[in-house]
Amino acid sequence: MEFTAQDLTIAHTAYAPIAKTQPTRYSQKDYTAALLSRIAKANEKVLSKMQLTLEHTLPIPLQSNLSLFRLADLGARDPDIAWPVFEALWAELTAKVSASNEKAGARPPVLLSLDGLPHICKPSEYVSPSMHYIHPQDLALVHHFTKYLSGAAGQLPNGGMILASDCGSSRPTVPALDFAIRQNEISATKALPSPDGGVTGQQTGASFLASDPANPYQVLDHPTLQALSDVQVIRVKGFSKDEARAVLEYYAKSGMLRQTVTEGLVGEKWTLSGGGVIGELERSTLRVGL
Repeated sequence: MEFTAQDLTIAHTAYAPIAKTQPTRYSQKDYTAALLSRIAKANEKVLSKMQLTLEHTLPIPLQSNLSLFRLADLGARDPDIAWPVFEALWAELTAKVSASNEKAGARPPVLLSLDGLPHICKPSEYVSPSMHYIHPQDLALVHHFTKYLSGAAGQLPNGGMILASDCGSSRPTVPALDFAIRQNEISATKALPSPDGGVTGQQTGASFLASDPANPYQVLDHPTLQALSDVQVIRVKGFSKDEARAVLEYYAKSGMLRQTVTEGLVGEKWTLSGGGVIGELERSTLRVGL
C-alpha cells in the first residue's frame, strides 16, 4: 500500500468527518476507493487466496467465505463504503491466522509506504466546519500511516515494513520535520551499545523536545513532532562515480544504452543526475540511448 502525501493534503478529493471519533477524524472516500483499487489489482493473486476470518460491521452484508480480493474490490467500486472496507481489509491483513485454518490463507508481510513526507507535516488545504485548516494527522489515512510509522500501533503481527520518503526536490519547508529528523539521528547515535553490553544514552519519544533549543522563537508543529518522535532515519545518498559507471555499463551491455561508456560520459551523466541519483541517472541516460 502506497500513499501519496501531496494528493492527500491539497484538498482535491471529497472528505467527511467520521462519526464517533475523538478528536474528529476525516475520511477521504474517493482517494480510499482508488487506493483499494490499486491494492486489488496489484495483489489479486495473493488476496484471492485469502478469506475473511474476522467479524466486521460494514454498511453491506458480507459472505463468510469472501476473499480479500473481493473485499477490496467492493470498496473500490463504492466510495461511500471505502473507508470501513479499508479498515476491514487492514484488520484481515494484520490478523493472526492459525495454521489449522488453511482455508483462510496465510497472511503475508505488509509494505506500507508514503511518498512526500513533508506534505503531511503541515496543515492541509482542507477546512473544518469551524473554518480552520485540518491538520493531516486528523485525516484518517494519514493518521493510520503515522501511528504505524512511529510505532504507536505496535509491530505488524505478520511482519512487514513501514517507509516514508523525503527528498530535497520541490520540498515544502517544514521546521518541525527538519527538527524531528535531527533529533532522531542524534537519538540513534546516543543509543550505541556500551562496552559492558548495555545501551548508553538511549532517547525515546517520551523524552523528545517540543521546541528547538537553537531557535526557541521558531514555532514547531506539535502533531508532527508527536507523530515522528521515534522514527528511524536512513539517509539515502546518490551513487558514487564508480557505482554510476557500473550501472551505465549494465545499460550498455543490455542494449538500452548505445554509447561507449567512457570516463567523460560517466562524469557528465553523474553530474547531470544530481550526484548519482539513480532515477535521474536513468532518465538522462536512457533518453539519449533510446
